Amino acid sequence: NIPYQISSRLVDYLISYRKYIKRAYLTFQKEFVEKLLAKESMAQYSVISCRIQYYAKVKKIFDIPAESFQPKPKVDSTFIKLEFYKKLPFKAKREEVLFKIIAKSFFQRRKKIINSLPLKEPRRVLSELRIDPNLRAENLSLENYIAIANSLE
Repeated sequence: NIPYQISSRLVDYLISYRKYIKRAYLTFQKEFVEKLLAKESMAQYSVISCRIQYYAKVKKIFDIPAESFQPKPKVDSTFIKLEFYKKLPFKAKREEVLFKIIAKSFFQRRKKIINSLPLKEPRRVLSELRIDPNLRAENLSLENYIAIANSLE
């Protein structure tokens, strides 16, 4: 059962060693797993959602109530499976550009995407990709972010 304060760092660590890891089974706090599983337009959707889903398929196996642990924690947990992709289903030409765009967008998540993208001509890029410029960061799918990053190349 992974402590909440290291959960994000552990996920980043696993991502960095993904070529050596086929799959991982882990228990995290339920709220953290909701972030890992979140899709666009969900309140929990965030940078970590995009980052892990870019590299791995995340599957919830089951929830574990707090009463199952001794001593009893204050939160429920969830057991998950991370299966790292051998071949990415959607590939960014430059991953560092992709994750910079995602991070900048979510840093100002309540702004319209046209105002939070770190692009010279965001209106033109969004128009070419048929993405509504009035959407907010949490409304764009991972595939939308990949398309935006790839359009810069």
